[in-house]
Amino acid sequence: MILGAKKIKRLWTAEEDGQLREMVETGKSVTLMALRCKRTVQAVRVRLRFLKISVRRAGTQASRFRN
Repeated sequence: MILGAKKIKRLWTAEEDGQLREMVETGKSVTLMALRCKRTVQAVRVRLRFLKISVRRAGTQASRFRN
């Protein structure tokens, strides 16, 4: 990190919140969401938790491994 450089915290917009909701509904990974929003994976996870959006879907992953 460059001396004197500070991290700038960008606020989330309503548009970005909508994009997150759409990506969760279509089953995108948190990593892909972070790349598309130009945020860190941790920032996306925190925002999803704040919005009370769960990325885990009952039955989607588990049913693939039962057989």
